[in-house]
Amino acid sequence: MDGSKKFKRVRIDNLEPGMIISHDIYSADKKYLLIRKGTILSKDIIFGLKRRGVKDIIVEERKLSPQLLRLPLPKDMVRKKGVPFSYPASLEGRIFYNYGGKMILKIEDPEIHDTKVKAIKTVHDILTNVMKTSNVDINAARDTSENLIKAIIKNKAAFLNVAGMRMVDEYTFVHSVNVAAYSAIIGKEYGMSRNEMEFLCLGGLLHDVGKMLVNPKILNKPDKLTDAEFDEMKTHPIRGYEILIENGVDESIALIAKLHHERCDGSGYPDGLTCEYIPKNAQIAAIADVYDALTSERVYKKAISSNNAMMIIISETGKKFNSDFVTIFQKSVGIYPVGSFVRLNNGYIARVIDQNEGIVRPVIQVMFDNSGEKLDDQVIINLMDTNELYIVESFHEQKVA
Repeated sequence: MDGSKKFKRVRIDNLEPGMIISHDIYSADKKYLLIRKGTILSKDIIFGLKRRGVKDIIVEERKLSPQLLRLPLPKDMVRKKGVPFSYPASLEGRIFYNYGGKMILKIEDPEIHDTKVKAIKTVHDILTNVMKTSNVDINAARDTSENLIKAIIKNKAAFLNVAGMRMVDEYTFVHSVNVAAYSAIIGKEYGMSRNEMEFLCLGGLLHDVGKMLVNPKILNKPDKLTDAEFDEMKTHPIRGYEILIENGVDESIALIAKLHHERCDGSGYPDGLTCEYIPKNAQIAAIADVYDALTSERVYKKAISSNNAMMIIISETGKKFNSDFVTIFQKSVGIYPVGSFVRLNNGYIARVIDQNEGIVRPVIQVMFDNSGEKLDDQVIINLMDTNELYIVESFHEQKVA
């Protein structure tokens, strides 16, 4: 450790936002790096550490404080035209638009928004038809998969921005599109070929097709399921696999439907397989499925924030989920995903517009001051370039409104 710094051990219940982690934190078996040293604690990171079962950690004695900050935001954080003076390579060549004389990263893309809306409608038609006739329109699903991949390749940030678009009554259809997209993003970063990505994305679109054969009263029940009802719900992976095979769908795609509830430690269903027996596409879809389910509102539960959902996924690294795919997903989506809103330690509210390698310090667009007033001068700040500003918490867009 750095001899010029002083450290102290703090129990998990006494941790506070602004404390600085003094050493890398690994999983209990020492195989997986969870959080790097130098990370500034936020409520969300503390939540993840608690879930992982961490009892205490060593932090620096100094703690960053809002009193260190200048208000309004320091102007030297932004170059002319608003481009961050140190920004990730992923911003190179991306689309910007002029906002109040500044060039702001464009994450609102009407074409990509329309792609998702059309995908949801197509999945609605495909799954509804399965319910009525047991026929799967694989050609429509394949076309939708190709369009989703094109959108992700064109502008992943813009697609992640619309990933938060939710419709409670259309959950199964929106969820299917999101699982397909998140899976494709992981596959792309993993180095899959375009053809491999299309198979993975297609499997994501159809992963819940078996639910169309489950009693709708069970699917939409607002209360806890009985044991018998849960047993019927757990038949949907096998029923989905069977109906896809009956419709001539490639088995590698059908296996995603069958095995997306399996877990690396053997605790999943229907077969209780361990990681070495679960195809990588099903392992990827499992992560996407859980993340989107956690961040979605259902008739029987509230959505949790995207960062808390990510911390839950991370806490299961090496246990329920493949660590390589979790790491890729974590880096691609981030603890604070593109489009999410965060509160800074000086009370300002910002929107995340891009990710960094330092997943807890993204690029942000500051939108509201600490009294809740919307800023005319909405500057862009790369949090990797300052230790004075850090994220305290994140929340849903509705709370901002």
